[in-house]
Amino acid sequence: MSRTLTTSLREQQHPLMRQLADCLEGVWRSHLNLSPYHLPDELGYVEGRLEGEKLVIENRCYQTPQFRKIHLELAKVGPVPGYLALRHVSPP
Repeated sequence: MSRTLTTSLREQQHPLMRQLADCLEGVWRSHLNLSPYHLPDELGYVEGRLEGEKLVIENRCYQTPQFRKIHLELAKVGPVPGYLALRHVSPP
C-alpha cells in the first residue's frame, strides 16, 4: 500500500456516511478537548488493493485529556461508496 495525497475520502462517500462521520466528530469536539494525535505520514491516507478491488483508507486520530487516542477510519473498497469505522478509543 502506498500513500497518495488527495481530497478527503469523506467527500466521496455516501451522504449518510459523511453525515455520520461529521456527527461523531462534532460530538467529540463539543464534549472533549480534542487535539491532533500524530500519525506517521504513510498511515494518514493509504491506497492499495483488497481481493482485487481498489482500497482507500483515511485515518483521523485525536487525543484528549480523557482518552489517549480516538481513531476514526473512513474506507472505500471498489466502486461502493465506502464505510466508516470507529476503530478504538483508548483511555489514558
